[in-house]
Amino acid sequence: MQRNAFKALLLTTLAMMLCTIQTKAQSNTFYQELPDYKCVHYHKNKLETYANDQNIRWFYQKLDSLLNFKGKSVNIVHIGGSHVQADALTNTLRKHFIALNYDVTGNRGVIFPYILGKTNRPGSYRMRPIGNWDTFSSNVKFNLPDEPHGVTGMIAIAKENGSGLTLKLNTDSTQTWQMKRLVVMGRASSEEVKVFTLSAKGDTLWARHDKETHLYTLSFPQTIDSTSILLKIPEGEQFILSGLMPMNPKRSVTVHSLGINGAALTSWLKCTAFNEEVKLLNADLVILGVGVNDANVPASNFNPDLYKSRYRELMARFKAVNPHVAFLFITNNDCYKNIPKTKKGPNPNTAKVQKAMHELAREEGAAVWDLYEVMGGYGSSNAWVKAELMRTDHIHFTPEGYQLLGHMLFNAMMDKYRSYALGNKK
Repeated sequence: MQRNAFKALLLTTLAMMLCTIQTKAQSNTFYQELPDYKCVHYHKNKLETYANDQNIRWFYQKLDSLLNFKGKSVNIVHIGGSHVQADALTNTLRKHFIALNYDVTGNRGVIFPYILGKTNRPGSYRMRPIGNWDTFSSNVKFNLPDEPHGVTGMIAIAKENGSGLTLKLNTDSTQTWQMKRLVVMGRASSEEVKVFTLSAKGDTLWARHDKETHLYTLSFPQTIDSTSILLKIPEGEQFILSGLMPMNPKRSVTVHSLGINGAALTSWLKCTAFNEEVKLLNADLVILGVGVNDANVPASNFNPDLYKSRYRELMARFKAVNPHVAFLFITNNDCYKNIPKTKKGPNPNTAKVQKAMHELAREEGAAVWDLYEVMGGYGSSNAWVKAELMRTDHIHFTPEGYQLLGHMLFNAMMDKYRSYALGNKK
């Protein structure tokens, strides 16, 4: 679609969407109301784009087509470290997107049983182990085993017959997340290993195995939000789980959260099965939030050129699946250094990461949400801690802080939507 036609389409449909959304329910508004925190620089809350922003425009065009013209589903991926593993920011964003139109459902996106690693996990779904999972890698930055890691950056290994997991997608009273199929991302040591579940009537439902993609797909007679994943493992065999993807066949906005505590760019680049599994995500927009751990080194050790080179390699993996994929960088938040035997204090590398991300965005035609500026720049984490939006480690946010960031990022994305519709890229 030509640029002028796209602008005309957005001008018309944005007005339609604003009216439709606001009349459907009092709780469904286009923008999210934000609390008045003195430490937050709300005037900095915007997406900055550059002249070669065609892929960003394509993303908004596809989103607009889904919301207003029953177009194809939209896939968003948020990748990072502990900020993403917590899923508080991403889940806030996820809920806002599916609330834009009642005719559009949401897929929950890729999930993983973090409980097996005795680490923090999202509160919006629940998984429990069945049997023993005797090997687990909780952080791809350290102790990476030989078994291939994929897009979740984690693996869990079962070696006993009857091992499995229980899954419940909704932990509250809502039925927001549903599935008609469940894709089990994993590798078996032989074809004798089987994945199955039991129907409500007690019938055995065997997963369909795709040898090429290493995916096992469970199909259910009706849409559900809870199930068990069971494994038939003969003696001497094993099953390596790298993730689960609940699927709803209806049109949807899916927001995947790929985050590992302590992960840097090298962590993701070590994941040898990433290139295979990323095809399943087919991302239209990738929100790039990797950088806090890369920058957690002495100032003299941070190499911006190497950092950008690693980012290009990660971005290339998404481009290989979709050449038109759009990228949105989230700059590092102001945070304290966490380097042993060094004095605590704001990390000067944060500004270097900020500069590197803007340079990459200019080069790649990407967008930037400058969280560093939104916070107030160097040393601003002090004020955010006092406002109880950040934890006292001056690195991570409180639940309220993450939710605020999710609201703000959504508003900034909708502002850009509106600005493209009006032909204004400021």
